[in-house]
Amino acid sequence: MNRRIIIGAVSAVALVVPLAGLASADTINGTKEGDRLYGTDGPDRISGRNGDDAIYGRGGGDNINGGRGSDGIFGQKGGDTISGGLSGDYIKGGRGHDSIVDWVATEFGPNMPIDHDLLFGGRGNDHIGFGNGEDVVRGGRGADELRTKRDAYVDRVDCGRGTNDVLIYFGKRDRKDVVERCERIVIRSFN
Repeated sequence: MNRRIIIGAVSAVALVVPLAGLASADTINGTKEGDRLYGTDGPDRISGRNGDDAIYGRGGGDNINGGRGSDGIFGQKGGDTISGGLSGDYIKGGRGHDSIVDWVATEFGPNMPIDHDLLFGGRGNDHIGFGNGEDVVRGGRGADELRTKRDAYVDRVDCGRGTNDVLIYFGKRDRKDVVERCERIVIRSFN
């Protein structure tokens, strides 16, 4: 397999170059292979597309989509919007008020494929949505909002060390989930 490393708008095989000082916004797209994608210090749009990718947002408020494949996504600095995609993903928001969504949870509704993810918010007031599969979710520091729905799997949810954390279930609460350090648990309708 030929792995590609893509930094900003530059791509090459087996290239590792630090990008100190760049502050421009880029659109960075992966390939059908497993890629290593690096953003800039500014706000970027990064898409892993297919393959098992490693994606690093760096600075700025990035918009990152892992695409198909089991991806490792690291938002790092800034308030990022991150969606995993199909297959189990490892997502860590980092510093800033991040929005992390397990793409499968929002796109397929009640007919979701199984998708096991590891989702971590980090520092900041994060919003994390997760869905069908045995997910491990941790909010981190800050007032986090975690959203899910009842499914056939056991999720492990830790709202984190922040204050005013809330776990929201749509429909009914899933009593088999392991829930820790959530100040509030709220049940809402699907409306």
